[in-house]
Amino acid sequence: MERGKEMKEQELNTELLEWAGLHHNKPTGGFWWDEQGNQIFDFHNPNEEGLTQSLDACFRWLYPELKKKLSFLELEAFMKLWVNSFVWRNEEPALALCLAVEKLIDTKREVQWQTSTKNK
Repeated sequence: MERGKEMKEQELNTELLEWAGLHHNKPTGGFWWDEQGNQIFDFHNPNEEGLTQSLDACFRWLYPELKKKLSFLELEAFMKLWVNSFVWRNEEPALALCLAVEKLIDTKREVQWQTSTKNK
C-alpha cells in the first residue's frame, strides 16, 4: 500500500474506532481497547488489519454502533447503499463500508451544526 493511502486509511480507522467507542493510547496511537480494557488493535503490527482492510472488524465494531444510532429503516437503506457501492463501483467491501460510515458521521455532524446555529 502506498504511504499516502496508508496514512489516510489509518486516520479513517482512528476516526471510526473513536466513533465506535473504543479507546487508544494517544502518544503512540497504536493500541486500542474496548470498554472492558481488552486490547483490540495494534496498528504498529504489520499483520494487524484495521477496519478498512477487514470486513470482520467492521461488523464487529461498526455495525453494533450503526444499529444503536439508526432506525431499522435507516440501517436497511444504509446497508443497501453500502452493498451497491462495492458491487457497482468495484470497491473493497471493508473500505467501502468505512467510507460510508465516515460520510454518515460527517452528515450527522453537519445536521447538528446547522440545527445548533439555527437555535442561536
